[in-house]
Amino acid sequence: MEIKDNSLLVVLWSDFKRRVSGPVETRLSRWWNARRARRRAGQALRRGLGAANGPSGHLWRTPGELGQVIAGPTLASMVWVPDGEFLMGDDKPGGGPTQKVCISNGFWLMKCLVTNTQYAQYLNKLIESGHNRARIDPVVMCEPSDIVLESGHYRTLEDRDKYPVVGATWQAAHDYAEYYGLRLPTEAEWEWAARGPERRIYPWGDCWDATRCCCSENQGRAWHWERKQYVEEGDSWDETEVTYTSPVGSFPDSASWRGALGMAGNLMEWCEDWFGDYPDSEATVQDPRGRLQGEGRVVRGGNCFYGEDECRTTNREHHPPPKYSNNSVGFRCVYTPKPESVNRHRPGH
Repeated sequence: MEIKDNSLLVVLWSDFKRRVSGPVETRLSRWWNARRARRRAGQALRRGLGAANGPSGHLWRTPGELGQVIAGPTLASMVWVPDGEFLMGDDKPGGGPTQKVCISNGFWLMKCLVTNTQYAQYLNKLIESGHNRARIDPVVMCEPSDIVLESGHYRTLEDRDKYPVVGATWQAAHDYAEYYGLRLPTEAEWEWAARGPERRIYPWGDCWDATRCCCSENQGRAWHWERKQYVEEGDSWDETEVTYTSPVGSFPDSASWRGALGMAGNLMEWCEDWFGDYPDSEATVQDPRGRLQGEGRVVRGGNCFYGEDECRTTNREHHPPPKYSNNSVGFRCVYTPKPESVNRHRPGH
């Protein structure tokens, strides 16, 4: 008789349960249930990606079109950024000198920063696959954290689901991206996505408008633990006293030329590059990737404590990896379709 699927394993398992009891059975039962849960989760993820991206699914593997928004491998929305040339940097402190840059391949960019919910889902996937690293993740270990471990499962704190994850080191952000087959943007890609061929001073245009972003003049609500601490200590709570980040997508008017949100203020964003001076050359640099080594990795975009000058699309800073963690830094990921895919599908920009 032909045996299909896992029917033989089911028979053997049923026979084993009749013969064995105690701790060994408990461990094996947990392993079996976890295996089935992982398989079901993978099937659900594939169904979700197919539903989100249409009949073919996996649209992030091919180039996009103007204004197109798809669900990426994390199910987060991604926008298409085409190839092109622009003048990177400016002559202000922290932004120069300028250099001509060519981005030779278009790429998909997460529309918003990675959220607490998305990061907690990632940590749970690590646990399910047996990675101990999830239990010592810098986001979880930082004090305080919006993500907590309860009964072997990570969850976000109340009302913090859609807030951007904070506390991720460069290495943690890199590992998250790599897990899903993505990567962190290069500094040039980040600025191109935020600034575009018009060389915008801010993602939305050339005029500063604090109402378009979470910044020092327009901050979000404080973390719940800080509000609770004020109440417990008997102090009066003023919502304007201690405020920080805003949920991702809170400022639709902050959209860059390709539709990415929150690229000014809220949290600075990790880039792939080591920090260093731009090349002093009049020649066009193709796909620059920064130094081979340096004092730190580049962060871009300003944060909720910054104002008009620091939220420029050209403003650049750096933080020391790999263990540096800061409550003003987050990240988003990119994916570049393979060249052969680009050649087969050459949409209009």
